[in-house]
Amino acid sequence: MVKCGDRIKIMSDNENYDRYRDDVWTVDHIAYSEKEHPGYDSSMRPMALVDCIGLPFSLYEYEFGIV
Repeated sequence: MVKCGDRIKIMSDNENYDRYRDDVWTVDHIAYSEKEHPGYDSSMRPMALVDCIGLPFSLYEYEFGIV
């Protein structure tokens, strides 16, 4: 289970993430519902959507690994 302060790396093969893939990011916000994050897709529940310091987009849990 991801927590604020965890360090993550992008694992998704989404080509839009290429320039961010090799960096380590620090989680600073975690959402499990639309009330907690406006970009949360309810069909992804119960998966977390996370924001990281300096990363300009959010990631769902399946898109990253904790380092």
